[in-house]
Amino acid sequence: MRGGPGIYSISPTALEHLRRFARLAAARGLDLLPSPLVGHMSGENFDLPGAGDRPLFSDPALIDGARKLVDAVATALRDEGAVVGYALSNEAPLWGGLHAGKQPTAPAIEAWAQAMISAARAAHPDVPIGLGDGVMPGFPNAALARRVDFVGPHVYRGDADRMAQGYAFDHALTLAARFDRPILLEEFGGSSAQVGDREHAALWNEALFAAFSLGARGAIGWCWSDFPVETVGRELPYEHHAFELGFGLTRADGSEKPAAEVLRAWRGFLDALPDAPPIPVPTGAVLLRSSHVERDYPFSWIDRSACERAEATALTLASQAGLSPPIRDEGRLTADDRLVLVPSTQRLLTSTWLDLEARARAGATVYWSWFGGDHLFHQGAWCPIFERLTGCRHRLRYGCFDLPDDLLTLDGALRDLPALPTGAAEVRSGRLEDAARVAFLPIEPLGNAVEVLARDPLGRPILVEHRLGEGRVLFSAAPLERYAARLVNGSERQLARVYQLVAHRAGLPDPFGLRGLVPALTERLCIRRLKVGGQALVAVMNRSFDAAPLPVSLSARARFTCAPFDERAPGPGSIGGKQVLVFDDVG
Repeated sequence: MRGGPGIYSISPTALEHLRRFARLAAARGLDLLPSPLVGHMSGENFDLPGAGDRPLFSDPALIDGARKLVDAVATALRDEGAVVGYALSNEAPLWGGLHAGKQPTAPAIEAWAQAMISAARAAHPDVPIGLGDGVMPGFPNAALARRVDFVGPHVYRGDADRMAQGYAFDHALTLAARFDRPILLEEFGGSSAQVGDREHAALWNEALFAAFSLGARGAIGWCWSDFPVETVGRELPYEHHAFELGFGLTRADGSEKPAAEVLRAWRGFLDALPDAPPIPVPTGAVLLRSSHVERDYPFSWIDRSACERAEATALTLASQAGLSPPIRDEGRLTADDRLVLVPSTQRLLTSTWLDLEARARAGATVYWSWFGGDHLFHQGAWCPIFERLTGCRHRLRYGCFDLPDDLLTLDGALRDLPALPTGAAEVRSGRLEDAARVAFLPIEPLGNAVEVLARDPLGRPILVEHRLGEGRVLFSAAPLERYAARLVNGSERQLARVYQLVAHRAGLPDPFGLRGLVPALTERLCIRRLKVGGQALVAVMNRSFDAAPLPVSLSARARFTCAPFDERAPGPGSIGGKQVLVFDDVG
């Protein structure tokens, strides 16, 4: 692209090179998903010529220039059979400066996106169009999803909790599934500067397992090959982002990394299946997401990153319990949602609280764990029907915070649960701003319809069940998921037992007998049922780096296995670290 705002032109020579590249790809059986607007890549933004400080999403000259580029590329490629669709940009939120504090309006972003989508569709109809934005926080993702043909999350997330790190793929895919569009895990990977060879292979195995078992239409890893250090390494952005040189499946000399064998194994397995998208089999459980996490309400402040982390923790625990719940937005619950999980949640719309009560009365089970808020102002649970919903009276003192023990232990139905650090010790040591975040709620059960399932050592009720109409509400007076989210091993403290207990009280089936096995070992497993065409399958992955036993119900010969990390072959009835097994579902 040449020129500047208002006088942009597209190089015919460059377009011809692009067509030639597409023909070379077709000759080798490669599909292409072009991104006309790279925008951001490998640690640097690539603006249109002369853009300067002009706002990307609202400057008319930049919008016209970007539209012309999309039109030119799509026009050049519309007769090329290798092109299977478009991801129009690469991480447009970063290109637009959201990482640097810029705050373009949602209407401006949506109008910009629609201009690019319309240009691509007019020039190259009948192929799917995605935005390539990565479904990142800060973008109006729900509104944009209505304009595209598929959504494509990008996932590069570290975590002090080793097992939770792998579930980052699941969280991103489950969030994207809310938009009722086909999902492509559009980008993931790791540089050899960040991850060892076998660990890199395990990362690819985990990403592909998550995409397959959660119903994605495909997955694209970044990238094919490392770049030569002596040449490309001296160019921008690699001169200053040197780690970006090493993301390849192959090394710069053409030799394969172990992850290439993972990709080859999955390709062979998928080619043997019917040509149909994988469809997860619902378990009856869903996870409710507060609208406050994404929408700005007046005079309402929350720590959104902490909310996201608590939600991801809850999704991990529920998946360990065999539930793998989809995430539902407020107002999107359905009649088939038999168990509604509302983990460590302070704020919902009033209409949602009323809906939860109505659903419980009609036969559903609601699990809600209390959270006192992120700040010392506007504290407490914003539930206007607390007694009706939980069957309990709370004893909050205004502006005061009831701290739990430093280590929470429980009796009753959760008596064998290991002691859980709550964060109260840090508050007592001076982190006063965390008081609301770690506080528990003092409650008094009212009437015979309430059963106390677990108490702390002082006899205070922590988990109660309120029989309400034809259903029930299970209420935790402590934000268990927030406690776990603060820990480096929150996913390895057997808290999946809480979700197993809730699922049991809700009457959900336990098809693989997880509730009767040793929690410290079964929490390593993720087991999902799905259908591909007319075939019913069970996909299993050990999400830890250590071997684990398999349930007896999965003792048949596996249809597919991929074990790139654990070189030691586990014994019969076991599954190695980061190993994937797929069985025919005979249940």
